[in-house]
Amino acid sequence: MNPDKPIIYALSDGKDIIELNLETKQTRKITLNLAPERIFFANNELYVTLPKGQHSAYWEVEKQEGAFAVINADTMTLVDQVDITMDPFDIVADSESIYLSSASGQWTDMKVFSRKSLLETADVPRVYEGLSLEIDPEGKKVFALNTQLSPRYLETFQFKDGKSAGHYESRDSQYPFEVNMSLSPDGQYLFNGSGVVYNASGLYYLAKLPQNFEEIAFDVKNNRFYTSSKKGLEVYDYSTFAKLKHYDLQHGIDQMFVRDNALVVVYKDASGTLPKQAIKKYPLSADGLLTMPPADAPPADTSAEPEQFVPVLSAGVSLPKVPVTTDKTILPVDMKKEILNPEKPVLYGLSTSGKDLVEYNLSTSQTRKVTFAYPPDKLFFANNELYVSLKKQTNFNYGQASIGAFAVVDADTFTLKKQVDIALDPADIVADAGYIYISDGGASSWTNLKAYSLMTYEETGSFGSVLRGSTLAIHPDGGKVYATDSGTSPRDIQMYQFIDGKNTATYDSPYHGDYPFTVNMKVSPDGKFIFNGSGVVLQTGSIRGEDMKYVTKLYNPFEEIAFDLSHNRVYTSTKKGLDIYDYSTFERIKHYELPYDIDYMAVQDNNLVVTYREAATGILPKKTIVKYPLTDDGVLTMKEQ
Repeated sequence: MNPDKPIIYALSDGKDIIELNLETKQTRKITLNLAPERIFFANNELYVTLPKGQHSAYWEVEKQEGAFAVINADTMTLVDQVDITMDPFDIVADSESIYLSSASGQWTDMKVFSRKSLLETADVPRVYEGLSLEIDPEGKKVFALNTQLSPRYLETFQFKDGKSAGHYESRDSQYPFEVNMSLSPDGQYLFNGSGVVYNASGLYYLAKLPQNFEEIAFDVKNNRFYTSSKKGLEVYDYSTFAKLKHYDLQHGIDQMFVRDNALVVVYKDASGTLPKQAIKKYPLSADGLLTMPPADAPPADTSAEPEQFVPVLSAGVSLPKVPVTTDKTILPVDMKKEILNPEKPVLYGLSTSGKDLVEYNLSTSQTRKVTFAYPPDKLFFANNELYVSLKKQTNFNYGQASIGAFAVVDADTFTLKKQVDIALDPADIVADAGYIYISDGGASSWTNLKAYSLMTYEETGSFGSVLRGSTLAIHPDGGKVYATDSGTSPRDIQMYQFIDGKNTATYDSPYHGDYPFTVNMKVSPDGKFIFNGSGVVLQTGSIRGEDMKYVTKLYNPFEEIAFDLSHNRVYTSTKKGLDIYDYSTFERIKHYELPYDIDYMAVQDNNLVVTYREAATGILPKKTIVKYPLTDDGVLTMKEQ
């Protein structure tokens, strides 16, 4: 019930949220595209959970999906609907944050979202599925009752600025809790359906009511609270928990609220052909008891007839906005390891089968290809050329000499300029204006990182004692190569400096195990930062100790990353999740859940260009490319469905 207005909100059996005005007898409803399951009122808004699947203890956490909606209570319109990577169970909110528990996956997470940006701000791990939530009236403290374990227990989660700030629990098994729980409006007490009353601040036992209850309503101003079980209604003194009165009503009680010196009761009216929901008001006396009929009156309920409401049809389904997409194309050739030409609408990739480098022109839809003698493995674009590593052999015996090749392709003519055999099994390849740099993925633990001249294609320098399979990122000024190895734990980042193609200096990061680096990383186009797939951001520097120095950690790890420094934006993705960050502060400003896993992305001409695999009915997934137009502030342009 709206605490400030005579309005009740309810969920229908379908996809509707219904508003019932007790004064005007008018009803309004909003229809969503998913069936709502739980509802919470705060900040003159309704917060609603929207499951997308069947709740199950076997639904793995990393595969869960769902949504929540925010609805303006004045206008009964959808403010926003947010896709989330969890199966939502319960939802509460305060002035700053929205808190959700998970319904599936057994040991799972509680998630916190900013009320302002609707971005996830915290992920509290290792909480059990099916937590029923209550929130302190001052906010930032969430009480949780486990509904799935036995014995059940209470927990308190504290938050500060949307981040987890503490947790404690009460596992007092001598009090068998029921699954229903309510926090008193003043935040002092937790009332469990078993009748047990706990002190909320310390989470300890205070008292037990004489009866269990299903529903509870408070009138703290008049020192009263009311509980119900089926047709039984109890009235209690709030300060002593003493029972003052018992009533047997003529109907069960589904919900009840205190409003304007009356107890408002929602129940199922079975007097007609089909049961229907009904509402009655029971006037309260000055001492908080139900007003009784005269002594000589026949036995009857102490209320007027059920409230009659005028139905108002909704204007249709309220759908969440979706990103605008343009130029969606299924590519005529399947490819992987895509790279977009930074100056032209041309996409390059390696064929998923065969020995081809493929070019696809986004403007003309024309395709060209270059076929090599050996299967291509890695691809890098620079100097209007494509540098391709070639695999001569896939399996090496330990200690066996490495063999491989690399190719150079002219991006304008799309012809092979040079193919060079090398004494490396190339693991990764990068280039600057004068040299190509290749790491070794061969059969020894310690291998080489070599430089080759773009003029002569001859080897010019080599570092030994490089861990096998190192992935590379190059500084835009050239000559400085950062490498992460693929096989050790903890993983580190190493810098290799070349001057005029000659190996001159090397050192590792100041950290060893402090941060869980992944194998994927990229240097920002201005050369200031290294972005590692773990989410860790390091600054670059000219001297050891300043180079690879920790700056911050992005909210989420990532698989793909793209930059638009002209608009001060960074884009990262993991599977379907797309995050947008402010480049100057690294603050996450937007999150989207796209309908597919992102394979590659880049920014070009105020569009985020994305590739992914789309499965049409009856055929294998096809590589697809699509553009997302960006707004002036670098987020996706949205539209009504």
